[in-house]
Amino acid sequence: MYPYIHYGNIVWAKNYPSKLTRIVILQKRAVRIIAKVGYRESIAEIFKELKLLRVDQINELEISILMFNSGQAPYRINQLFKPNHMVHSYGTRNRNNYYIPHKSSKLGQYSLSFQGPNIWNSIDNKTIFSF
Repeated sequence: MYPYIHYGNIVWAKNYPSKLTRIVILQKRAVRIIAKVGYRESIAEIFKELKLLRVDQINELEISILMFNSGQAPYRINQLFKPNHMVHSYGTRNRNNYYIPHKSSKLGQYSLSFQGPNIWNSIDNKTIFSF
């Protein structure tokens, strides 16, 4: 099931939660079958025990990997992300973070150009610079 959830996840998984309900339910059902637990039992701990990622976690991981490798991404994708120091010349403490563009709609906030910098900037600097 993982290849189906993983394929194109960056494009389709950042969406309204109601649009992802069916795939989330299928993923939970598969985990319940693997772990042999009942329908009413919580599976948050089971995901941790089995070392599995939920759909939203897979999406954040994929976006983080894309941001990490953004210098090697195709030109059009690379143009979506700009460091703050390219947007303004002020020497702020966040000058090396990525610029988060203003999106007035909720749909715009689900876009890759908004979510990529948002997720990347939320990662601790120690973690980023450890690579």
